Amino acid sequence: MTSFRYTATIVLFLFSSVITAFTGDAAERYAGDFLSLGSGARALGMGETYVAIADDATSSYYNPAGLASMTVREVTLMHSEQFGGLENYNTVAFAMPVSDKMGIGVSLVHLGVGNIKYTRLWDPSKALSDSNRVEIASREDASDYALYFSGARRFSDDLDAGVSIKVIRRVVGDDTAFGFGIDAGLRYRLGEHWELGLAARDITGTTIAWDGYSNDRIAATLDAGFAYRTMVPLIGGELLTSASILYFGDSPDTKGLDTMHIGVEYAMNDYLAFRGGSSTGHGTFGVGIRRLPLISSSSLDYAFLSHQDLDSTHRVSLSVRF
Repeated sequence: MTSFRYTATIVLFLFSSVITAFTGDAAERYAGDFLSLGSGARALGMGETYVAIADDATSSYYNPAGLASMTVREVTLMHSEQFGGLENYNTVAFAMPVSDKMGIGVSLVHLGVGNIKYTRLWDPSKALSDSNRVEIASREDASDYALYFSGARRFSDDLDAGVSIKVIRRVVGDDTAFGFGIDAGLRYRLGEHWELGLAARDITGTTIAWDGYSNDRIAATLDAGFAYRTMVPLIGGELLTSASILYFGDSPDTKGLDTMHIGVEYAMNDYLAFRGGSSTGHGTFGVGIRRLPLISSSSLDYAFLSHQDLDSTHRVSLSVRF
């Protein structure tokens, strides 16, 4: 009964916070796109279906409730490049237990885009014409940063809950912006094989203020999913399947493959894992070395993310436990 009361209270808090944000002022759809690029090649190789699985350093990003499962300290680093190196994306995550029921974590997300061309007309007071052409006025760099401070607590054998507070800094040329956001999540173990996850991101709507003269706003997002674990008969190993669905507060008509994530992982032994999935309709593939030679407390993961319209990406992450 106590576990049920905890579950009901936390679920009610998450849904009421998200509904409040969803029914507020209209949000700018793309203001927080850099926060949707993922963290950790394991999760990305599985189509980012990690809300119910998160139990490592990347939990700060996917579902802070997963930090309550930490039993050792862990650092995860990830790097990727796109568009001939013009775009660099990096994440750093650290997590550790502080007791047998509580865990904390810190994560940094960075997206950098270089050589952005700023253009202008020769004579801005006149219309574009053969005698008034566009010229390159300057070339600028842009960077987005998000720093997560997260904590989680285990309320029962089945229920974990957590919160992340994130600080956002955005730089484009000489202009800077700052913002603050709150994420909250829970994980619930249903029997031996099933896990449920719920994460409400930017639950109050995250405002990013540009030098005090204009604002961007990141809308609330609700991520809900499940995972199923089972041992594979005859050939051995563990099979993990998962699925999740997103709800965007600023785009209630977005649905179907545009919001769904599906993933699978087969761990054939303690050393090797194969992964595949679909992230919003785009295929993903991954492989992981679960124990690096000579460093049994480390793992190396690779993910390939396909995209029909944009450049496909390769993500590599290294995790060290100590």
